[in-house]
Amino acid sequence: MATLAFEHLSILEEKSVNKMKPVRTFIAINLSSSARDAAESIMGDLAQCGDAVRTVHRENLHITLKFLGEIQIEETVNVCRVVTQAALMTPKFSVVASGTGAFPDRERLRVIWWGTTEGSEQLDALHDLIDQGLSNLGYPGETKKYHPHVTLARVRSRELDADQVRVVMDKYAEEPSVEFLAEEIVVYSSFLGPDGPRYEVVGRSPLV
Repeated sequence: MATLAFEHLSILEEKSVNKMKPVRTFIAINLSSSARDAAESIMGDLAQCGDAVRTVHRENLHITLKFLGEIQIEETVNVCRVVTQAALMTPKFSVVASGTGAFPDRERLRVIWWGTTEGSEQLDALHDLIDQGLSNLGYPGETKKYHPHVTLARVRSRELDADQVRVVMDKYAEEPSVEFLAEEIVVYSSFLGPDGPRYEVVGRSPLV
């Protein structure tokens, strides 16, 4: 069974945070250490493209399954229960991270990502299970096609040498290709700060 949010709630109480205050919450699959190493190689080159490109901290690398936005902290327990049910229906599976791209596209660079070439079908199915379970709780369902990816960097301003970024993306269009095992789903809360977001684990649900 998953570890629910009770320890996390006690941490919030120790910090004198109002329990009714909404928290940014998302559900994700973590990367292995070797996948994080490979992602850091790409991010190292992206970081050379100037201050307009802000890379993700190594410890924050993940594949998002569902972003919930701000929800009441009490609701995270119900979210964890939905995630646990989805996890109990999903065997562990391999993911291969490879290839780079951008949102909304290569011409309008806002988010630079690392893609998945294997494991996408399982990620899609897991996303759908969670999305349906949360819809039953009243959360809005997805309106866009799910696209599993690892966010590597965000573009913070228009002072960007887009061609330089595209050179880096092309360099890593096929390599590195790293396989890792998806073993658990993690529910996170996200707290924004001057150095970027800080994530705290709300609950963990191991796959079967």
